[in-house]
This record gives sequence, structure tokens and C-alpha cells, in this order.
Amino acid sequence: MSEVHTTPAEELALHGTLCTTTSGDSMAPLFHTHRSMVSLHTPQGRAKRRDVILFHRPDGRYVLHRVVRVTEDGYITRGDNRRRNDAPVPEEQLLAVMDGYRRGKRFITTDRLGYRLYVLFWGMPNPLKFLFLNLRDFLRLLVGRPPKG
Repeated sequence: MSEVHTTPAEELALHGTLCTTTSGDSMAPLFHTHRSMVSLHTPQGRAKRRDVILFHRPDGRYVLHRVVRVTEDGYITRGDNRRRNDAPVPEEQLLAVMDGYRRGKRFITTDRLGYRLYVLFWGMPNPLKFLFLNLRDFLRLLVGRPPKG
């Protein structure tokens, strides 16, 4: 018997929701690769600044990053653990918006105060965040490890 695998886009089209694990470190410290579970839903209108969105790049990759600016044609996004913005995301590449995530045994929704405070410091561009990222990368260079993106 063969298993049927659907893509995230197919799952969202079928059910309107998707729960999946994350991979990569671009959204650290919020998500940990293959250990964090996110809950996503198809958007009701346009995504907003500070939302975490799932989008599908033309190269086939699915990306989960935060909206740092809404434009007329789409979105400017960035991983929480990055200094630079991604290439612009056209509206038609938007698949879903995060409504929460699992941390251990707890499910944390995006309207909780702790999450909203995290977003203000870590999720959006600010001088303290960039100071921390620069210091971290400097220390990595001292011990012979490459800096993060």
C-alpha cells in the first residue's frame, strides 16, 4: 500500500489549515529545526505587518518568515534570525498565516502577550536585536565558525 503525500499548498487548499514542523534556523529563537510545530491557516484577506507567513518561492521552496512591511503588490519578509530582508513576496505566493505554535506541551497563539512582546523585540528590526546578532557573529568568527545570514 502506498502512502499519499500532499504538498503544503495542496493541504491548505483541501482543508484551509496546516500543522507542520519547521526546518532551518532563520526563525530562531522562536522555532527550532524539526522540533517546532506551527499551525497555519489560509489568509482571510491580506497578511499584516508582524504576521508570520508561509509562501511558495518560484524555485519550489516553502518559506516561513515574518512580514516586516506590506507593499501594494505583496510583502517584504525576513527571518527573525536574519539582518537582511528577503526578495519581495508577491501576493500570489502567499499561502498561509501562522495562528500559533507548539512549545513543548503548550500551544501558544499569536494573540498571547508573551508572543507579542517577543515580536516587538526579536521579530522586528531594532538596534538591540542587530547589536545582539552582530556580537554573536563576531564571537562565532573568534572561534572559527561562520556567521549566520
